[in-house]
Amino acid sequence: MLYISENLKCLRSKRKLSQQEVADGMKLPLDRYKKYEYKNIPPAETLVVISRFYGISIDLLLTADLSKIEFDNLFVIESNRILMPIMVDKNGENLIEVVTPKAKAGYAAGGYADFQFISELDHIYLPWLGTNEKYRTFPIDGDSMPPHSNESYIVGKYVEKLGNIVDGKTYIVITKNHEMVYKRKKCFCAAVRQQLLPVL
Repeated sequence: MLYISENLKCLRSKRKLSQQEVADGMKLPLDRYKKYEYKNIPPAETLVVISRFYGISIDLLLTADLSKIEFDNLFVIESNRILMPIMVDKNGENLIEVVTPKAKAGYAAGGYADFQFISELDHIYLPWLGTNEKYRTFPIDGDSMPPHSNESYIVGKYVEKLGNIVDGKTYIVITKNHEMVYKRKKCFCAAVRQQLLPVL
């Protein structure tokens, strides 16, 4: 099921905008925009405009029911428009999601952006980590990256831009074919670009 029409209404409502204000902001004719709120699926170039306007990935605009997501618990990355749900404790502190071995496949297949999936993971809080950055914890399988052994957990910080990747550092990489690997920068190919988390 595609949620684009419902999501357009939901996003506009959450921002308290009129259809005219949204259409103007997207530089679209009002009558054309209205059709997208009533079941017409926008063409690819318009989906890009909508994605940039709201700062939300096209994938989420199309496939996630945004009415079920608490927007205060979202981490938005403006430059690449990835929308990531985050969990906070009762004091508003950023919790760290623990991706267990059992949850790895679901996380790599898109769970990293699914509020329901993230809310069901275990969470920890490490007070010495920066509060303005997004961290997650992942299990390591095998012994390919000493000194970390099988069943170790790695805490990683989200990398927003590929240009921030540094030689010699290790990263958790979510590949385009939904695999999760832990590699040193020199060991992974530039084509593997969906989501990168540097290791602490």
